[in-house]
Amino acid sequence: MAAQVRVSSDVAQHAAWLREDAELGFDTIYVHNVALDQQAFIDAFGARVLPALSR
Repeated sequence: MAAQVRVSSDVAQHAAWLREDAELGFDTIYVHNVALDQQAFIDAFGARVLPALSR
């Protein structure tokens, strides 16, 4: 699956991937969490990924 879908527990890696997508010109990017703890995903992306994209 990792060959087809970006898989990482490292939020910095996700921020880098999403920054690359934004630089390619995508104006809308959807993310999906497959783990059961949705609140932890929202908290981590809100605190560490989204702020990294606005730099």
